Amino acid sequence: LGSTIFFFNYYNVLRGDIGLFLNALATAIGVVFCVNRLTNAALEPRLPNWRLIPVETGPARWLVRLTTAMAVVISVNTFLSVINDKMGSPLSLTIARSFGATIIVGVILILMAMLRPFKARDGSWRPWPAWLRYTALALGLFTIVAALLGYIGLALFVSLQVVVTGTALITAYIGFLSAQAIGEEGAFANTTVGRWLSAKSSYEDTALDQLGLVVSVAINVMIVLVFLPLILLMWGFQLGDIQAWAYKLATGINIGSVTISVTGILSGIVVFIIGYFLTRWFQGWLDGSVMARGKVDTGVRNSIRLAVGYAGVALAALVGI
Repeated sequence: LGSTIFFFNYYNVLRGDIGLFLNALATAIGVVFCVNRLTNAALEPRLPNWRLIPVETGPARWLVRLTTAMAVVISVNTFLSVINDKMGSPLSLTIARSFGATIIVGVILILMAMLRPFKARDGSWRPWPAWLRYTALALGLFTIVAALLGYIGLALFVSLQVVVTGTALITAYIGFLSAQAIGEEGAFANTTVGRWLSAKSSYEDTALDQLGLVVSVAINVMIVLVFLPLILLMWGFQLGDIQAWAYKLATGINIGSVTISVTGILSGIVVFIIGYFLTRWFQGWLDGSVMARGKVDTGVRNSIRLAVGYAGVALAALVGI
């Protein structure tokens, strides 16, 4: 579908209004599909062992249905708004359409807050944590009340942000869980990259665990750098403001007479990582190509390897600083 629309637009096959409608329809379908897939990935109603959020199977199914229904309502409303704008529909029709969409989204949020997704040991069902339950209730009630009071634009904005920002947060949450899984002891060695490094180099399990921690931290940092500006843009911040903040953060923050530069910190970390890997490579080469051929005693070889490793790490740290 995406390729078809791309080539239709590229070769100007469609008439202007038809192309506009088709693009809006494809966007709506894409949003619904993305929300449904992400929700299924996080809840996995059919595969409890793969479930990222530890809820019971029945509530997981309802959460997927309610979340998908919310995405359908918002997407259909957005698609119809494009049609109304192009066809010059009366304002009353636009207000009625948006009013219905916001009321439905508010009701869905309240239903999601009222779910009891956890089961205690005694068999009783437990609700969401208080902060999450009350937040969902507040958003649902706020959306409904705002629509009833005539603030349709505000209610529609909140409804849209619940879906879009929620999708971004779920994606980031899956990324954080992936980083946490990679950082666990022995996990990185079982990945494709870890097995390749273990087969192609002399990395031991301890070194692979340390590398897994580095990769875990890097993934967390990347998620923050990607999703934080994205969420700020969704909430109405200007791209120029975000770029100015990022530039100031990168060039340096003055705290009294001390200047903290994120760029300098990251550069030091990169230099240290490069020095660490060079040290590991030199250790393997020295042990396998020099000392092994020289029939050096095993104890002496281990001592030399440790000394070279400590010296290389210390040198990498000094250069990074």
